[in-house]
Amino acid sequence: MGMVKEFEHDDPLVLRPAEAPGGDPVVQAKTYVEELIMAGVSMGQIIQMFHDPSYIGTHHLTRLLGSDRIMSIIEETAKETPSASLIAGAGD
Repeated sequence: MGMVKEFEHDDPLVLRPAEAPGGDPVVQAKTYVEELIMAGVSMGQIIQMFHDPSYIGTHHLTRLLGSDRIMSIIEETAKETPSASLIAGAGD
């Protein structure tokens, strides 16, 4: 079995969700969607992340821009962004 690291309350590598202040919220939403698509996350999961309060950054953008605008951004960005499978096969 691999190494097991004991939990540390002050571990600097622990992910801590937070809202990203400033900047253009449309650009932020598009960037989230692009990154998630390229990482192989399904469209259903991406939509869920924008509507689930557990995902603070993406959910904040849905509250800010509205669900309809977020759905438009997801759809538009999906048409323009290569999926993980296309990226993986690019070097073939």
